[in-house]
Amino acid sequence: MKFLFLLTTLVVTQDVAAQAAHVGTNIVLAEPAASCALRQQTDGDFGAVRRSASDVVLDPAGLRGTPGMFSFAGTHANAFTVHITFPPALAGKGALLPWRGTWAQSQTPHTGFAPIAGATYQQEDLNETSFAYYFRVGGTVSGPTHHAKPGVYRARIAVTASCH
Repeated sequence: MKFLFLLTTLVVTQDVAAQAAHVGTNIVLAEPAASCALRQQTDGDFGAVRRSASDVVLDPAGLRGTPGMFSFAGTHANAFTVHITFPPALAGKGALLPWRGTWAQSQTPHTGFAPIAGATYQQEDLNETSFAYYFRVGGTVSGPTHHAKPGVYRARIAVTASCH
């Protein structure tokens, strides 16, 4: 017995309209924005001194008296600049005491302070996500002589900073 199989195929078609769409893709590569801030820690204090002809030194390393201290910290900065302006004298009791300010920096708040020459301190090519620097301020009062009246003598130090 022979069987014969026939296969019949019916193809039904429909008109199809072709469509195309373009989808854009963007990527933005950006560095996080630099952020930084100055913060005062303590005021400087020469302590009580006698009127004399000798100079009185407030060492930023903290060997005598209490140096003033501020910090500068930030994140995502490649570089920063700190600038300081020392007034020429301490004022009080109707007199001026000539003064020459000095400052020093460290990356720790208690040790390793190195003197800074000049009025500007800069760091470039920072390869850190965050940073913190500590600064101490002192100086030399030129001979609080006998004409200076007993009392408190003060000066304001201006500090500006920026980072990018």
